[in-house]
Amino acid sequence: MKISDIYLLLLLFMLQACGGSGGSSNGTGTDTSGNKQQSLSLNSIGSKSVLAGESLNFTLSANDPNGTSHTYMADGTSNSVDPLSLTNRVSFNESTGAFVWNTSTNDVGVYHVVFTVSNNASPVETDSESVTINVQSVLTYGQGLYDKYCQTCHGPGGAGGSATLVQGSSPLDVKSALGMIPPTGARPGMGGIASQFENQTRDANAIGYYLCDAGGIDYTDTSQCPVN
Repeated sequence: MKISDIYLLLLLFMLQACGGSGGSSNGTGTDTSGNKQQSLSLNSIGSKSVLAGESLNFTLSANDPNGTSHTYMADGTSNSVDPLSLTNRVSFNESTGAFVWNTSTNDVGVYHVVFTVSNNASPVETDSESVTINVQSVLTYGQGLYDKYCQTCHGPGGAGGSATLVQGSSPLDVKSALGMIPPTGARPGMGGIASQFENQTRDANAIGYYLCDAGGIDYTDTSQCPVN
């Protein structure tokens, strides 16, 4: 055997002993225990908004290339109120990540909840996201819709424009006004506006509540504010 061949064999032996392969690493590798390195990540949740009195439902999910089991956690803070303390109306499943909040009109406000996922890796990995939850009042929601879609024709609070909806302080015929909005009505030009609503019945009613309130009428009194 030539001396050059011996040098070549020695070089190959040293490369193998050091773990070298001549290629590039893909970033996964192994840890000292022989397990694959993991990159657990909580899938984006994003901000949430719900109308007071309705239910907010969503389910967390995570991405873990090695498929280990996951545990979900939640920690809520909002000034002096923690939504997770409302155990009679809020539920959170730590195994599935399912979150349900049956809101009430008393829950109006902005809340912040930190959701976290962990796995059974060694050492344990975690990933978190702080989520803003906005529980809107029906009046605020209705006014937002009215200002965006109705004010141009009907004026601020329904008291002006080409089609006045509020007549002094007398009870409003809100039900008739809402009947103009398709699909229940066929008011020309209203179809395009109604198509912007996420829920036509809910959103039309929210506008109706706002118009009652703008006219000085108790929107919670169905005898004065005849909203469906």
